[in-house]
Amino acid sequence: MDGRRLLELLKPVRLRLQWLRTIETGLLGAVVGAAAGLLLTAAAWMLPVAYYRVTAAALVPAGMMAGALYVLLLRRVTPETAAGTVDASGGDDTVRTALEYLREDTPIARMQREGAIRYAEAYAAQMPKWELSPLLRKRLWIAAASVAVMVIAVALPSPMDHVVAQRQEEAQWIDEQQQKVEELKADIPEELTPEGKKTLEDSLNRLEEGLEQSKTATEALDEMEKAMKELDGEAKELEKKQVKAEQWAERLKQEPMLKDVGESLRQMDENALQKGMEQLRSQMLKLTPEQKQALAELLEKLAASASNPDAEKEKQLRETMERAAAELKANAKASAEGAAVDPKQLEEQLKQLEQQLSEALKQLQQNAAQHAASAQQAAGIAQLGLPMAGQLAGQGAALPSAWLPGGLANALAAASGAASPGGTQPGAGTQPGAGAGAGAGTGAGTGAGAGAGAGAGAGTGGLQGGFGSGHRNLVATPRVFEGSGNIQSDQGPITGGGGELQKGGTSPMIDGTSRPYEEVFSEYEREAKSALDRHPLPQNMQNLVRDYFTEIQPNP
Repeated sequence: MDGRRLLELLKPVRLRLQWLRTIETGLLGAVVGAAAGLLLTAAAWMLPVAYYRVTAAALVPAGMMAGALYVLLLRRVTPETAAGTVDASGGDDTVRTALEYLREDTPIARMQREGAIRYAEAYAAQMPKWELSPLLRKRLWIAAASVAVMVIAVALPSPMDHVVAQRQEEAQWIDEQQQKVEELKADIPEELTPEGKKTLEDSLNRLEEGLEQSKTATEALDEMEKAMKELDGEAKELEKKQVKAEQWAERLKQEPMLKDVGESLRQMDENALQKGMEQLRSQMLKLTPEQKQALAELLEKLAASASNPDAEKEKQLRETMERAAAELKANAKASAEGAAVDPKQLEEQLKQLEQQLSEALKQLQQNAAQHAASAQQAAGIAQLGLPMAGQLAGQGAALPSAWLPGGLANALAAASGAASPGGTQPGAGTQPGAGAGAGAGTGAGTGAGAGAGAGAGAGTGGLQGGFGSGHRNLVATPRVFEGSGNIQSDQGPITGGGGELQKGGTSPMIDGTSRPYEEVFSEYEREAKSALDRHPLPQNMQNLVRDYFTEIQPNP
């Protein structure tokens, strides 16, 4: 009974000591937190540290809380500690001794507890209030000074603030680009083959992963450049296949009997292909043996250069044409010898040829759609990155080569923009074109003038279905004439009989004709270079013209 009374008297002493110790240690934690905040602020003046002000401010209450929790959880005030505080006020160990013999029931122990209870009651009656002890006051001043210094340091502008702001802006931009790449994936045309869609999705998925790992806008532009080059390279490979197939179709078109078939392949028109093959079959039956022999040899030559974007189907097309040519030769030989000719075998071979040509036509359509989608995705990435590339360039940052003026990104973005004069619909693929010409005129009696100029421009055009490779086999030349008469012979106005008419010289181009692309390209390039020699352009424009003619040069 006496023991419980003694413990009850010590309880308020324990509580007071616990709170004092908690406050003291909490203030010490605040000092430590303020010191850590100062160190963080100092580091933020030399290194770009985001949100350091908020973090530094949060370190002070965090330090206080850590100190308080340490005391409450690990440094609890025991009854022995409270007894020692009570005994310290009287200079003896009365209460502490009573606690040591709290469980003994000897007369001496009971007397000891009674004396300790009286001593504890007297202490409780005059227990000090919540005045600040010297140690507590000292720690409070130190904590206040530390926090004040930290607040001043945090309030001052940091030399690295603009760097932090820029990085935050770049991080936000990178997040936005990841979302826009998702939109690009959603824009992949549904009509593509599963393999084609997977190819585009894989490229965009790799770009997303690269953007996620990028820490700066420059790193993100590096990743976008990789994806852009990958997609552009794929588009160019598809374009080569398409151009090769188109050139082969043009060869067919140049042959009278195969003209409709070649045109149907160029236009990718399956109905026209069927009509052309029907017409070929009907005409073939009316040919003489010599004509059949000649047609068979022509088919053999065309078979050697047969083209299909799919390598395996190209092989099948060649074999089918060779069989059709062999059957046609056999038919011609039998007709020449007067033997009975069964046209069914020849018709069967022509049907197989029609089937292979139809497969080639479908492959061309798929190839054109895949090319358009790859080019569109590459241009989309270019358009995403160009604004940030321009901003970084204005800040003097080193950019990847694709984002420099006149680089791949600008070329792709320009190709996906509005059509140039002489082009068709924008976004349908581009076929660069060049124009150069000179003109002079003379007129007896009416005066004369001469002028020359050269220019280059990118237009759009190409095959049906959105593929813009354009045709580089035969091209139609414009009406461009260059006079070579003697304009000094002009004698003034003609008044019925006066004046001497001077005829202009020959023109290098005749209106309405078709000429080989290689020949026209050489003349255009020569005229453009001549014009540039007369009127030099800035270096960056000269680079653009050089790259332009590199792009439109005849295919090897």
